[in-house]
Amino acid sequence: MTTINEYHLLVNPNSGSGKGIKIAHKAKKHFEKQGKKAHLYESQYQGHLTNIILTLAPTLTEAEHRDELIVVIGGDGTISEAVNALGDQYASIPLAFIPSGSGNDFSRGISFSRNPKKALEQILNASKPKQIDVIVYTNNQTGEKKYAVNNVGLGLDASIIKQVNQSTSKVVLNKLGFHSLVYLSAVLSHFIRQKPFPLKVSANGKMESFQRAFLVTVNNHPYFGSGIKISPKASAFSGELDLIVLERVSGMTFLTLFLLVFTTGKHLEDEDVHYYHSEELRLTALSPVEGQKDGEEIGFEPFDMTLTTTKRLFWFES
Repeated sequence: MTTINEYHLLVNPNSGSGKGIKIAHKAKKHFEKQGKKAHLYESQYQGHLTNIILTLAPTLTEAEHRDELIVVIGGDGTISEAVNALGDQYASIPLAFIPSGSGNDFSRGISFSRNPKKALEQILNASKPKQIDVIVYTNNQTGEKKYAVNNVGLGLDASIIKQVNQSTSKVVLNKLGFHSLVYLSAVLSHFIRQKPFPLKVSANGKMESFQRAFLVTVNNHPYFGSGIKISPKASAFSGELDLIVLERVSGMTFLTLFLLVFTTGKHLEDEDVHYYHSEELRLTALSPVEGQKDGEEIGFEPFDMTLTTTKRLFWFES
């Protein structure tokens, strides 16, 4: 039986092409029908969600017995922002999550329901939080530390994200339930244009250099791009990260690998795919390249980052 009597619903109203706010109002009514208090907060601008959490967090940590809970309603970018807002200072505060985005890969990765009604029940039925791995990536030049719940990528991975975020057809395809088509079209268009770049990888005590790195993705769980199982061995419960490095290959080889991702999942066995499984990774790309984390652009610049995992608390019953 849950100990939670008061819920703070934080919603990205634009998530899922407008589904987020509708789901939030339904969730509020559902909690209130259960005799619970429910407060609704709408994120109005970039960074607003962070400000809301930083206002709520100090009052939540003062409670001797936890009876309040933050419930994030949105997509992968929204839950990622919430984790970053809590940071290290408020890492003991659990988050609940009702997915309302177009991709919802985080929910897939932790076996959390992508159905809002079922997600509500998973939250209400929970009596304690679960520990889930999230990625910690540190800029080795500045010391700045940030978090990702799904993945961090360089090269083609990030260029695809940039095009998807800027796509004029994204809203229409999302409403029609064809979100993956946006990713597929971006993959095809950027394969030709994407330039290779030099990369150094440090993993498991060894360093390897690539002169023509093309796609680089560090994964916390198997999924990317609305259910594409790019890293089938990854787990958000292992305390380790999966890294895939693909150098520039021919169009036919890329197409073959792409088909393997969607069919057998044996693309990791291909000689052109370099696969790492490690508790700690260091990626160094000294020439400018596109970067992304959790579907959000992090710039076109040189990167020198160290990546590990840390545990964060999420409130749901599996």
